[in-house]
Amino acid sequence: MKNLFALFIILLFVPIRGLAEAPVLGERGTEELLTLEFHDVWARKSLTHGANSAIYMEINNPTDKEYVIRAAESEVAENTELHESFVDENGIARMMALDKIVVPARARISLKPKSLHIMLLGLQRTLKEGDKIQFTLEIEDSDPVALIAVVK
Repeated sequence: MKNLFALFIILLFVPIRGLAEAPVLGERGTEELLTLEFHDVWARKSLTHGANSAIYMEINNPTDKEYVIRAAESEVAENTELHESFVDENGIARMMALDKIVVPARARISLKPKSLHIMLLGLQRTLKEGDKIQFTLEIEDSDPVALIAVVK
């Protein structure tokens, strides 16, 4: 019983990291930890099967290293792309695919409506409020990071 209590006390004070912690091989062949923090991960509900949706989140990088997200993937869509929405010089809303999203060192970025986001093109099913969808981020010089978005 004393051993269980001691284990409980130790676990109580051990910092708990988010889903994004994954061992990666550093430039010098040493193991490092991916310490990006992902918060408020959600996806927009869809109206029909085959429609499009998007994933949004806050990404915090508390490290001194810049991280580059190169791609995203999800089985709920035919294509999953990194995107940015913007308003052009004529006041028309536009969207374009990106080849990367940079998360600067010691910075927080937002993937949100009318800005950076992950586009889900050609949904395999209708996304209803409360559904959870899994997706993966491909991060340069790192193992893929699996995350779950709640549909809102």
